[in-house]
Amino acid sequence: MSKLLAVGMIVRQSGELCIPLRAQDGNTVVIPIQVVCMKVAELDASVRMKHACRDLHIRTILDLVLTTEEDLMSVRNFGRRTLIDLIEKLGKLGMSLNMILVPPDNP
Repeated sequence: MSKLLAVGMIVRQSGELCIPLRAQDGNTVVIPIQVVCMKVAELDASVRMKHACRDLHIRTILDLVLTTEEDLMSVRNFGRRTLIDLIEKLGKLGMSLNMILVPPDNP
């Protein structure tokens, strides 16, 4: 969280500290910091997905949503089924892969 504070990426919305993220479709979402700072291990994901994240040094949900499908698919034993499962889990949290951090003054 301190790295995000240093670059000014945290905003306050409805009394909560949040991080604005832009999806590939151009929509911007504001996600509570306690969600994006969750460990990938807490996501209730498959062992293959957790191993892929470990191999790519992805530790938090924020690290994960900033990652591309191509990066994940490059990991041995990470296939389409695992990718689809991951995309569904992130979708339930209002996020997707390949998101971009949005500076608060640039919604």
